[in-house]
Amino acid sequence: MCATAISFARIRHIYFAAADEKGGGITANARIFDTDKHLWKPRITQMPEYADASAKLLREFFQNRRNNKKD
Repeated sequence: MCATAISFARIRHIYFAAADEKGGGITANARIFDTDKHLWKPRITQMPEYADASAKLLREFFQNRRNNKKD
């Protein structure tokens, strides 16, 4: 869904660190920008040097969301 929104918004360049091998639409699974369905294809730069820190931030964020939802 995010990759499609990026295409519709015509964002020129995507920088990302934490890859999502199960649900990611850019480098795994759907590979949204590798298909002919989208007329807009941004440049994509993966920054693996920040992957661990980014993945940790994402895990903590969603863990906090789950914990707060139970209250």
